[in-house]
Amino acid sequence: MNEYLYLLSNPSMPDLVKIGMTRNEPDERLQQLFSTGVPQPFVLEFCAIVNDGLQAERLAHDGLSSYRLSSSREFFRIDVIKAIEITKLAIGPHLVHTDRHETVLITEAKEALQRARQRIESEIRAEKKYAQDVVEREANKAKLRSEIRAIRVQLNDSAVRVGNLEKGLASLKTNLRRLGLKPAPEKQSFWSSGLGGEYKKMFESFVRPWVELEQKIMATQQELEQQQRLHSSLEEKSLRRLAQLESELRSSNSFKMN
Repeated sequence: MNEYLYLLSNPSMPDLVKIGMTRNEPDERLQQLFSTGVPQPFVLEFCAIVNDGLQAERLAHDGLSSYRLSSSREFFRIDVIKAIEITKLAIGPHLVHTDRHETVLITEAKEALQRARQRIESEIRAEKKYAQDVVEREANKAKLRSEIRAIRVQLNDSAVRVGNLEKGLASLKTNLRRLGLKPAPEKQSFWSSGLGGEYKKMFESFVRPWVELEQKIMATQQELEQQQRLHSSLEEKSLRRLAQLESELRSSNSFKMN
């Protein structure tokens, strides 16, 4: 069983220390001493695990005899630090198995070191998480910008196609007007003559430029109407998507990480 030599102080008893021994844990002895006759609890200033508690107590009391208040009491009028130094010298190293006070300090230091390591590891993890979040956020922003550019290019290409078709149609109509009035075929009764068949071929060859332009105009008009419908649908969807992407990008730019 361990035996302890302890040195106590009490805030209500300035410049007094109590030196004694116990076979219980020092904390238990502190609770026992805090009775109704003591205004404030004692403070453990020094504690050593010794081989022989009674001998250690006698040696400590002898070493501090000149400071003792009463031979029947374990109280000494002396500064705490000085009392600890004299006590260590009095009991001698051969009686001390372990200096519990120093052991507690070492344990506390180890615990503090462990807490520091945990805190550093936590900070490192936080820094890694922060860096990872920054990389992911920047990658997401780049993806958003890329999609915004792609949508705008697609919209622009569609608008260019509509514009080119409108210009092409306008050019075809201008060329048709430049040709003037389209010649009208003679009455059917004229074709009944012997030259009717040859005349029809000659007439069709003559009016071919008008016919080809009219066909191109009709085909271009149909293509333009189809492209306009596609562009209108694309524009409606694209504008909604652009608004969503730009909102996400603004939110991402304004986000501040802790």
